[in-house]
Amino acid sequence: MQIKLHRWATDNPGRRFDDLFNLVYDPAFLVHAWERVSSNAGARTAGVDRTTVAWIETRIGVETFLEEIRNSLKSGEFEPVEVRQVMIPKASGKRRKLGIPTVADRIVQASLKTVLEPIFEADFLPCSYGFRPNRRAHDAIAEIHRLASAPSNHTWVLEADITACFDEIGHTALMDHLRARIKDKRVCALVKAFLKAGVMATTGDREETPAGTPQGGIFSPLLANIALSALDEHFDRQRREQMGTIYQRVKRRKNGLGNWKLIRFATDIAIAIANATFTARNVALWGEGTTTVASDSTHVRAYDQDIFTEWHSRYGGRSILIHWHIERGSMVVHSQTLRASASEVHAMIKGAVRHGTTMKVEGNYVDSHGQTEIGFGVTRLLGFDLLPRIKQINKVKLYRVESGESDLYPRLTPAMTRPIRWDLIEQNYDQMIKYATAIKQGTASTEAILRRFTESASHPTYQAMLEVGRAQKTIFVARYLRLRELQREIQEGLNAVESSNGANSVIFYGKGGDIATNRREELEMSVLCLRILQAALVYINTLMLQDVLAEPEWAKLLKPADRRGLTPLFWQHVQPYGEVRLDVAKPLPLGGGPGAVQPEWPE
Repeated sequence: MQIKLHRWATDNPGRRFDDLFNLVYDPAFLVHAWERVSSNAGARTAGVDRTTVAWIETRIGVETFLEEIRNSLKSGEFEPVEVRQVMIPKASGKRRKLGIPTVADRIVQASLKTVLEPIFEADFLPCSYGFRPNRRAHDAIAEIHRLASAPSNHTWVLEADITACFDEIGHTALMDHLRARIKDKRVCALVKAFLKAGVMATTGDREETPAGTPQGGIFSPLLANIALSALDEHFDRQRREQMGTIYQRVKRRKNGLGNWKLIRFATDIAIAIANATFTARNVALWGEGTTTVASDSTHVRAYDQDIFTEWHSRYGGRSILIHWHIERGSMVVHSQTLRASASEVHAMIKGAVRHGTTMKVEGNYVDSHGQTEIGFGVTRLLGFDLLPRIKQINKVKLYRVESGESDLYPRLTPAMTRPIRWDLIEQNYDQMIKYATAIKQGTASTEAILRRFTESASHPTYQAMLEVGRAQKTIFVARYLRLRELQREIQEGLNAVESSNGANSVIFYGKGGDIATNRREELEMSVLCLRILQAALVYINTLMLQDVLAEPEWAKLLKPADRRGLTPLFWQHVQPYGEVRLDVAKPLPLGGGPGAVQPEWPE
């Protein structure tokens, strides 16, 4: 049957398949699915129901178990349950989320994949090598070797990764691609049910899954390839239209343009650029690596047809927000797309914890609207400082350390309020650490945890976090009022974000600053491309400045104040319009060499 499905899909690329659901619960397909699941290395691993393959074989019986699944599918009663989330170590030392479905869900996923895979394999392009039958990484490497050899003679290999690919797949776009080939509503409904089944986090809390497909599910790699086929088709279309003939490729080379081909196998470009910048920086010129970032949101108008856009009360008009994390050297380390009504506190914590670069974040500058008492509490538990610029600071209340201290600070009496409830913090300390660990390891999002608390504001752990936040905010306000250096430091950090927004308006100039799309995935892609452009701009500018200032005469001219004013975020040399010719076979002469002069900068 798989051979027939593949042949039908190949012969008629526009065919939409109906009446497939009966194959999903066909006894032969279910037996094949069982054999695949039971022989897998994960057969001994249980989902949220704690049921393993061995337990089913000894307690229920395979035939009875499969018959129950078949009957529930046939009657429409089958419903996927949450996947059990675990964290596994990566080679980089970080940890990856892994979702473990129940055995029953694995059986249905395996059967569903058996039905759908031959149909979509007819559509997948040859450039895709990840998670596909009879294809592997070695084949992708062999193709790269072929392209780098005569007669193709490609000279550059650009390695890139899609950040949190499985976690960020948009359900709407994925289902649109699925329905382009699958007409059977029951199959589409079953796929959507798996996508929306949710996750049982390590904290024991159930989390919704508004996006993504759990990494670890049998069906997830196929869904990822279906979603990423849009990327493959985009690059393939450009190659066919612009580099389809030898004449076109030769002409592009003569005009200084490159010829390229996408090879996709299942590292984030922007993160790689940021890390390369940190490594390339001359410490004598730029100073020691910073441990602070500034975060703020940029208002961007978007098309009304996009349901992701919302009316923004502060800026007016329908729009989205792009939330940036910029370090003191003007390099963007994290970006995310938000609704206009989204909490900037959640976004700030996510970016500081999940930025993915080699930078260690110990402090985060924010504007007044980016700080709350709960924000102070969570950041304190996560081990970094929240450093806001507070407007109307004369209205901020300070909390006392202990009761009975009303006369201790007579001049602060109008600003003082009740004592901190240290007993509440002590009673809920373990729970607070549990939730903070879940946020840091990525097993739960700040938004999900705080949303759960918001539904019950009297939750003791939430109240304890608020007390921690009140204590931390009181300490910060005292430091802020006392130290002019801290005030200047926060102002300079936030200025980096504002300058970054100025650069964005130049390099992201189309449609008067609007995002010209009504599709959420295209909107998010535009933001990611903007981040890459900005990171590349800062990287190139850093190298150019270092090459120019490496000349001995500059060492005598630059004073400490001049070096403090240096910034790699400038764009006067950028040509945003017209044709730009580059010789892709010749690297930019930047970065110096083994004999490059490294001047001794005066103190």
